[in-house]
Amino acid sequence: MSRTAARWAYLLLLSAAALAGPAAGQEASGSKPVAPARPHWSYQPVQNPPLPEVNQTNWVRGPIDAFVLRAIEAKALTPSADADRAAFIRRATLDVWGVIPTPEEVSAFVKDAAPDAYEKLVDRLLASPRYGERQAGAGWILRATPTARDFRAMKRAPTSIAIAIM
Repeated sequence: MSRTAARWAYLLLLSAAALAGPAAGQEASGSKPVAPARPHWSYQPVQNPPLPEVNQTNWVRGPIDAFVLRAIEAKALTPSADADRAAFIRRATLDVWGVIPTPEEVSAFVKDAAPDAYEKLVDRLLASPRYGERQAGAGWILRATPTARDFRAMKRAPTSIAIAIM
């Protein structure tokens, strides 16, 4: 074994001994008994945290909204008004599919007076193959696109760069 490897092995043993501490149920010389470790948070039963108190209770539609509104009010801000239906379908479709909806889709959603129109829209967007294509394509493009570090490793400037449009 080389001298450097022997030093690393010795340091590793010292580190392991220091981390291990005294054996279970034993005390280190001249110290107090070791308190039992606190159970890890992941083994604790799941409990709902108490909802924070907020000023604009009419804005809260669900429990998560109360936490969001607390953070907004802590910065002395007010929440924005809800987007109209046309803006909502445009934002949701662009976010989920990566393209804007057709005028017919926007018109159909705006005219839909059902109380679950928003849920139906989101379900339709997520059930579409376009959603899967966008999710699969995003990771592939990020891995396939060269970065500046890649060019530095090649020690030359790129001769051409392909721009991927999602």
